This record gives sequence, C-alpha cells and structure tokens, in this order.
Amino acid sequence: MFRSDTRSAIRSILRNKVTSAISILGLGIGLGCIIVLTSLIIHEKSFDKFIPGYKNVYRVILGNSSQTHYPLVETMASEFPEIKDYFRFYQAGSLQIRNLKNEIVREDNLGFADTSLYRILGIKFLSGTPAVTQNDIAISAESAQKYFGEISPLGKILQVKFSDGFAALTVSGVYKDFPANSTLHPSMIADIKLSEKMIIRFQKSLGEYGNEQIPELGWINSDFNSCIVLHKNVDVDKLTTSMEKYKDFLTMDNKDELHYRLQPVSDIYLDSQDITGNYFLRRGNREDMKYYEVISIIILIISIANYILLARAGISERAHELGTRKVFGASFGNIRKLILVESNLIIILSFIPAIFVIAFWYGLHKHHPS
Repeated sequence: MFRSDTRSAIRSILRNKVTSAISILGLGIGLGCIIVLTSLIIHEKSFDKFIPGYKNVYRVILGNSSQTHYPLVETMASEFPEIKDYFRFYQAGSLQIRNLKNEIVREDNLGFADTSLYRILGIKFLSGTPAVTQNDIAISAESAQKYFGEISPLGKILQVKFSDGFAALTVSGVYKDFPANSTLHPSMIADIKLSEKMIIRFQKSLGEYGNEQIPELGWINSDFNSCIVLHKNVDVDKLTTSMEKYKDFLTMDNKDELHYRLQPVSDIYLDSQDITGNYFLRRGNREDMKYYEVISIIILIISIANYILLARAGISERAHELGTRKVFGASFGNIRKLILVESNLIIILSFIPAIFVIAFWYGLHKHHPS
C-alpha cells in the first residue's frame, strides 16, 4: 500500500511540475537559510566554551579595560587560595620574521604567555613542549606548515625582529590550532618574559615621548590580559572586593575611580563592547544574535506559509481527482494518507536545495572567514 501511495505521490508531483518546483525550492531555500542561521547562532554562542571547566575561568577587568598589570594575577594566586590557576597573555602587533628561505614575512598573531595557558585552555601539543625560556617559541600546526612545510620544525630556528634586531628563537613545540570558537587565536607563542622586548620596542616607537629607562616587567606594565581559574563555589563578588587593595600599586591618576571585576571567559566574545584592549581577540555582538534569531523566525514563518498555501491550492486543483478516487472506493483515510505521503516527499526533496544553500554559505565562509 505504501509503495502504491509513493508511486501516486511521485506521479502527482511530476504532473504538477510548476507548483511542486515552487514548493520544493521555496521550502528548501527556507530550510537552508534557517539551518545556516541556527548553526551561526550556535557557533557564536559557543565561544570559549571548549575550555575545560570554563564556568570557573574569568578574565580580570580594571575599569573598562582588559589590560592589567604584569604581576597582578601572580600576586593574587599567591595570596588567595580561591585561585586554582592563572595565565597572562600579551600579543604583539605586526612583526617581521625571517623564514628558512631567508625571506622576511609579516606575522600578525605572535603572542607571549605563561605555559599554564595551554593547560587552562586545553590546547594539546602535537610534538615538543611549550616555550619555557626567552630563546624558545612554540608554533601552531598551521604555522608549522606555513614556515616549514613537511619538515619537522622542532629545533629549527625562526628569526623574529625586535627592537634590537633579529632574535634567533628555537621552535620548542607544535601545538594544535586553537579552535574556531576561541577568542584567542595566536599562531605562535613565546615565553611571557620575552614580551619585555615588545614593550621596549613600543617605548622606542614613541620617540621623545617614550621612556628611556625600561624597568623589568612589573606594576608599571599594564598591557597584559590576565585570566584566573577559580575553585568551585567561590564567592566572586567577595574576591573582587578583596582585589581592590592592588590599586595601591598603580601609578595611574584616576585609580580611585577604577574597580576590578571578573568577566566569565564565556562572555568575552559577545559581551565586551564596553571593554577596551581587545584588539587581538575575535569579537562578536550579542545584539546581532537577536537579529539572526528574528530573521530565522521570519524565514521559517514565510517558508511554512508559502508551503501550506501552495499545498492547499494544489489540493483544490485536484478536487476532481480526489473525488474520482472516492467514487472508486477510496476511503477518507486512504486519501489523507496519500496527501501526507506526497507532502512528506516534497519535504524530503526540499532538502536538496537546502543542501546547496548550506554548501554555498560554507564556501563563502571558508574563503572569507570572519
């Protein structure tokens, strides 16, 4: 019986080619757009949730800036038992790197971090180890392919230009590329203390406005993103209140107007519009998510309405055929089952144009990533 209904449904679709094609294309394009928008919304809301125990990971904010002082979280970790772990991250601007062919190329994603960054973010090493000295550098799998091709990069030298010329950094390890839903996405990571060279470079770029006396990294250096991992059930408000004492170490004129706070790491991507110092992070906008959700609902309503109206029109046009079936003994249940089989077949066929819409979007996204 089901085969007979399926054959009848196929014949009906072929007889009403225009109506069926409009139904399939309209529903398919609508489904494709909804699937794309839904996957985009899910992706945008998933940022940094790959981090193990992300609900207990926070970024330190001072006032409206994510840039904090170098010793802050290290000092906090030694004084507050609530803090389980921490890392600091600093990212340079565009740097010159001399590759194996002695060519000088630009690198925009070189970062400096504590080795605890890999542990906290759950980034695994494919080979080797993190950079633990100022003479080492760890690189991503993508960078390993870019600079070394099929050659093993371990122990190889990358020449990185700082203020005092090119420095020879030995590749200590290759880590897995950061996930696509990570706000941090460095291609290379050197030891955090090597960031001092970048600070010196920045001061020199200021000319007469720079500081000729560059001290060791300390409370004067406020260019670091700092993240902490808290033990479970820690009173975050109480901890941030206790952090206020560190303002005594600051030399800023308006320090009394500023307050420390902790931002959940899962909120960084969508909820940092009022926070400065995010120039090297991937950023989104929670307001955009509302637009995507509204557009998805509108497309869904239009697609369903279009399909229902066309289906009703098709049934009206087939009133004579359905009446004939009834005269020849077809029950109401049989006619209803035939219509349902035909409707389900159109829905199944609509996934074909939906796949093309998804593939088209994926192709655009692949070649023009955000």
